[in-house]
Amino acid sequence: MADIALNYAFNSWLSAKYQVTYDTYHETRSRTVDSTFDVGVQVKGFLVKEDLNFREINSNFYLTAKKSFNENWNGSVMVGNSIVDSKKPDSYYTRGERLLGSNPSEIGSYKNTETRFYSPGQYRIVSFFGDAKLNYKDVLYLNVTGRNDIVSTLPVQNNSFFYPSVSLGYVFTESLPKGNILSYGKLRASWAQVGKGADPYITSTYFAPVTNFPYNNNVPGYSRVTTTADPNLRPERTTSIEVGAELRFLKNRLSVDATYFTMDSKDQIVNAPVTNASGYANYYTNIGLIRNQGVELLVSGKPVQTKNFSWDVSVNWSKLSGKVLEMPPALQEIVYFDNTKTFLKVRQGSNLGDLWGFEYVKSPDGQTVIQANGFPLVSTTATKVGNAMPDWQGGLTNTVTYKGLSLSFLLEWRQGGNVVDMAEENSVRNGITKFTERRYEQVVYKGVVAQKNTDGSTSYVPNTKLVYLDDNFYRSANQFYYWSGFTVQDGSWFRLRSVNISYSLPKKLIANSVFKNGVRFSFTGTNLFLNTPFRGYDPEALSFGSGTNRIGFVGRNNPSTRSFQFGVSVNF
Repeated sequence: MADIALNYAFNSWLSAKYQVTYDTYHETRSRTVDSTFDVGVQVKGFLVKEDLNFREINSNFYLTAKKSFNENWNGSVMVGNSIVDSKKPDSYYTRGERLLGSNPSEIGSYKNTETRFYSPGQYRIVSFFGDAKLNYKDVLYLNVTGRNDIVSTLPVQNNSFFYPSVSLGYVFTESLPKGNILSYGKLRASWAQVGKGADPYITSTYFAPVTNFPYNNNVPGYSRVTTTADPNLRPERTTSIEVGAELRFLKNRLSVDATYFTMDSKDQIVNAPVTNASGYANYYTNIGLIRNQGVELLVSGKPVQTKNFSWDVSVNWSKLSGKVLEMPPALQEIVYFDNTKTFLKVRQGSNLGDLWGFEYVKSPDGQTVIQANGFPLVSTTATKVGNAMPDWQGGLTNTVTYKGLSLSFLLEWRQGGNVVDMAEENSVRNGITKFTERRYEQVVYKGVVAQKNTDGSTSYVPNTKLVYLDDNFYRSANQFYYWSGFTVQDGSWFRLRSVNISYSLPKKLIANSVFKNGVRFSFTGTNLFLNTPFRGYDPEALSFGSGTNRIGFVGRNNPSTRSFQFGVSVNF
């Protein structure tokens, strides 16, 4: 990473800054799977080697004016320009299958090999922005911003969009008589918009290399991609309204920070499946309006404070929910992720994060219907089976200090929210998950059997048929494997996120040494304890990472690691 910055002051109130940053990296990855693993059996083992390159250039210019008008009023105005050019050049992977040689880490040891280049993922954003601040006696604050982005990833007629914001803060305790109970009070409110473009290469027709065309990659071949987009694709816009208060009591020994907010996301860009008769498989389009509402609360306090001892505690709590208020006229629903057994779908009136799947067929009174073979039957009609959004999340931080010794730990909770473990399907097929431990025994499934009456009606009687549980039952899609009671789990958790112990040497001990400004030893442990009903390794390990709408799917990635660090800080 390289960075160059130039600053120039025209006078006491006007200055300019220009900064250019260059960020680049090259990463190589290797993944080897032998033929004894489930995913490597059919191809008799495989090797994947990746070469990943990234390059991004940021250019930023700022012109800032600051002015004090009198003893009561002061303000500032900043205008600027930003250019981002990002690219993933010459990134590719090589895959080899069917191990023949003795070295599984060498691509030459495999019979079938292919090399394919990744999309360069290049995009550019040119922005013009402004920020104006006004302050009255450090009591009343006003901030107004505006930004216009021009992006390369949207159709030309929609690739330029403007979004403003305004916020107001009022320290009301400056207008009140001084007291011993309320030390500080501030009210705040804001309205803001944020715009966002699309991913690269979705708004036009592109061609990609074809694997093994026509004969083992001897002649280059290309095919049209199966993804297209609305020719009038618009930028996403999120409009948020926030109100809050910050209160401090008892000479700042206790503080409360509370926030309520709403976020209306309009024209969100989603990748919707379409019929193959259209010539495509997926279609990027804007969906209507999604409203998120939330509450955040932070309470901090210092219950004990003496000359040598102090105890600080902080509790945070938050709750977020979202609902689809509008859908495009041509679309009744959009499935924006589907792993066959469970999928994410939105429709007008549904909640954000709704999970859909397949339950056992039920009788009119809600009992499980048992087939003639004695096993339950997974329905072919999808229903809502859960929601990926947690009911609430919270955390507790405690810090205890005695003289130079300090102990701090962070506890975190997530209550509710369903998850689907995408890594568990291999464990089920191989019978190594606890869920499949009941095998090679006879059972009678609790439920009812449908029977036809002489008048043509259907009645239900208790099931009494004895059946034999074996491997085939757990691998059967219509009896168990697709059943939402197995695929959808409770994603609640409680964890000890971190513990830190530190000790600072007494100043009188080092007063005459070169370390007289301080010596501190510290020991930190992270991810030390996890309690969860989830069967996998960690319900927090999202399959698609953060910042994506594919929530509720976990596994198939690297788990959080437990780590320990020891450090020494010396000040000369």
